[in-house]
Amino acid sequence: MKGNGKLYRPIEPVYTVVGDKIRDRRKSLKLGLRDVAKASGVDFRYIFRVENANIRGSLSALRKIAKGLETTVSELLQGIG
Repeated sequence: MKGNGKLYRPIEPVYTVVGDKIRDRRKSLKLGLRDVAKASGVDFRYIFRVENANIRGSLSALRKIAKGLETTVSELLQGIG
């Protein structure tokens, strides 16, 4: 439990893998977080948190991030599961 009394649920490994794939794709394109944010319309802080598996990115946000990275959600999820 966290100090605020809410139950703490650790992020499942799948979110770490997706975050790593997003970061790897971004770096392969030589883009910064702000570049992807501008291209995707998703706040750079949100992208950072998804990359680091601090949050579970929504499907809608993942779709926008994938578009900003010139890829698809399917590519980001390939091999997971």
